[in-house]
Amino acid sequence: MGNPQIGQATEANLCADAQGKFFEYREALYINIDQIFSPNGLLSIASQVEGLDADQIKQCLQDGTYRGMLQNGMNMATQQGINSTPNFFINDIKIEGNQSYETFKQLIEKELARSSS
Repeated sequence: MGNPQIGQATEANLCADAQGKFFEYREALYINIDQIFSPNGLLSIASQVEGLDADQIKQCLQDGTYRGMLQNGMNMATQQGINSTPNFFINDIKIEGNQSYETFKQLIEKELARSSS
């Protein structure tokens, strides 16, 4: 499931979080989206974020510090039948894809009524 390069970008963002720069790095990833498909691009982006140590990001990626955690998340998603984004669960009801406010409202109201019966 998913694009391996996106997984690596997610992993790099978790490495940035360990340095307290999650949001700063995430923003830089979005601004430089064309560079996220290679390890060198991810490191180049990291070097643009003030206070972020790109060498630590590189080491974190090489060590696979967060790879197991991401793989576990992907395995859990697969077990629940999730193979695309976005997906939402309200109680045990899965909602796939972009849905209207009304769709969510109706389901939530139905589930609230069911739980108060």
